[in-house]
Amino acid sequence: MFEESIFEGGVVLLKLGRAKRQIYVHRRLLRTRSPYFESILTHREGDITSLSLPDIDADVFHIFLSWLYTDAFVVSEIDEWMVLCNLWLLAERLKVPKLQNQVVETFSCRLQRREVAKLDLEMFHFVYDNTGPGSELRQMFVHMAVWYGCQDVFEQMMKDMPPVFEADFTIKHDFKNQKRKERVSVNTWDLTEYLRSEVSTGNEHDTNKVRVKVEADVEEVPLERYDMPIGDRDTKRKRFSR
Repeated sequence: MFEESIFEGGVVLLKLGRAKRQIYVHRRLLRTRSPYFESILTHREGDITSLSLPDIDADVFHIFLSWLYTDAFVVSEIDEWMVLCNLWLLAERLKVPKLQNQVVETFSCRLQRREVAKLDLEMFHFVYDNTGPGSELRQMFVHMAVWYGCQDVFEQMMKDMPPVFEADFTIKHDFKNQKRKERVSVNTWDLTEYLRSEVSTGNEHDTNKVRVKVEADVEEVPLERYDMPIGDRDTKRKRFSR
């Protein structure tokens, strides 16, 4: 799986979340699979013995860690959609598009089986609160709203969601209507257009940088609106699908 042994180079202690849950991870594994950790551990590799990641949910990171070691992840059916959203967002912040794409493939499988009963307005609020314009995750959920939502939820969305949602929704809804006029068959579960390039250019935008504490050195990055923890938001729950 890896070109060089991930067990060389020692381990680093990660302190996750506000509770500072501790976990040891092989340093080379982090460097090999995450450009975010590569940038930290390369420049000061000899000095760093621990990293504090206060904005990272420990449970989601453990799923990420499973993927790091095995190239696979398992998510409980309880709150599966929300956990997958958080995993996609974590992978974005740590610059791991390969994992983001595996999450997209999981979404696609759920749509193909029409397993959308657990989608609700709270999740759409969460996605819009935690992403910026043009986000693939945001566009995926608009896609789901257009192709899998029911009429009463559309009406509620237009009342409750931010104005940008209506603009995003209108674009995809017009596309849907156009395909129907042309009588073109659409695989609505196909999310290929939302996959990300897995080739790093080195020029990735850093607006979602994670707050990190490296031993005594602290790097603080203010939380943007879409970085707010879910517990700090007002959310509404309404059944999404029929």
